[in-house]
Amino acid sequence: MTFGEGEPGLEPLFSLQYGVVGDIYLNDRWSLHSGISHFTLGSSTPYTKLKLNYLNVPINANWHFGSERHWNINFGVTPQFLLSADNGGLPVDSLYKDFQLAISYGIGYKIEVTEAFAMLIDLQGLVGITQSLIKEVDIKRTNWGSSVNVGGVIAL
Repeated sequence: MTFGEGEPGLEPLFSLQYGVVGDIYLNDRWSLHSGISHFTLGSSTPYTKLKLNYLNVPINANWHFGSERHWNINFGVTPQFLLSADNGGLPVDSLYKDFQLAISYGIGYKIEVTEAFAMLIDLQGLVGITQSLIKEVDIKRTNWGSSVNVGGVIAL
């Protein structure tokens, strides 16, 4: 959601995230949560808007809890690969590193519609752990972001 949060004049960038994720169940409580998604991070000022578009690949442990296992909490790492970067519509890909690693976490709730289909509502967050996103500049910068997700769960 943001780059440079807390600096005067910088506002978080809000955008749409989309992708496909899934769970491989290890038992009735634990699963491996992974997939791919498009995730935009950045910030805006009254004069310009910086957009960093990433391909995210979350690799999270997912703990399912509650009497019916409708709740879940997940945590792990998310490698992020820079797809494009623009500042006010001008491409600035060459200024930013191609890779970022983030700690990821989330909580969600599953609403069963039928035995084979459910709706999932969750909140996911990530905090970059790699520093200096800008190439050849020694400014300590990391990204952090969050998303509210709504999706379908298909039992296979």
